[in-house]
Amino acid sequence: KLQFLYLIGVRAGSLRLAMGNTGAKTLSKTELAMLQSSTVFTKEQLQELFEHFKEITHGAEHINMATLKDGFAKHHITYDDKFIESLFYAFDTEQKGKINLQQFCSGLSIVAKAGVDDDKVQLLFSLYDQEGRDAISRTDMVNAFHSMRRAMDGMRLDKHRGEPESPEDLKGIVAYVNDVFQKCCEIRKDDPNDAIHKGFMSYKDFKTCVKYHPLILDVGQTFLADTCKPLFNTPDVSALTLEKRRSSSFRRSYHR
Repeated sequence: KLQFLYLIGVRAGSLRLAMGNTGAKTLSKTELAMLQSSTVFTKEQLQELFEHFKEITHGAEHINMATLKDGFAKHHITYDDKFIESLFYAFDTEQKGKINLQQFCSGLSIVAKAGVDDDKVQLLFSLYDQEGRDAISRTDMVNAFHSMRRAMDGMRLDKHRGEPESPEDLKGIVAYVNDVFQKCCEIRKDDPNDAIHKGFMSYKDFKTCVKYHPLILDVGQTFLADTCKPLFNTPDVSALTLEKRRSSSFRRSYHR
């Protein structure tokens, strides 16, 4: 996976703080300063996140895959294993199978802040990269759209989760994804060796294509904002100015 979280003053091989002693009641001043310098959250909001982190991990120092799945189940959010693994590893930037407090707060900060920057594009690329190959196939993108739509519909309509989409819905998603890949092939037509011509979208291609198909980012951002709020108790910050597209708008965009 591409790394998308770079803390200010912290790089691979540099000294890192062991943040979030889960036995402590509050974060230390040093920990707060470090987290505040690299997130959009206030000290008070970071303390709230620390307390919630302790709650959802039952005092452990990390969130693991089982913790995340339990959270989805608790909030009745529909998911499939491939998709939830993509979400988990988007936060687990070190790919150690666990998310520490630093990664937890930094990842939520990327979700919460307004606008789209390289960090958010890389986070969303990881979300669509279902197989963890640093490339997105048509099947990856179709499955990601399908999973996000089901999850968002379930949360908003409070209906039975896991209802299958109609054939028309699925055809619409497939048609939209084919358009995305076709556009990318046209952009890279002078580079026959580009991975897109073999059916795989690299991060470079993804970053280019979303300029022509912003719905890819809109749906991903809306999904993350909608799920992270109940799952992780994400604070309401002034930076949360994302204009959310409802699932009905999503349907209109990809239907013919």
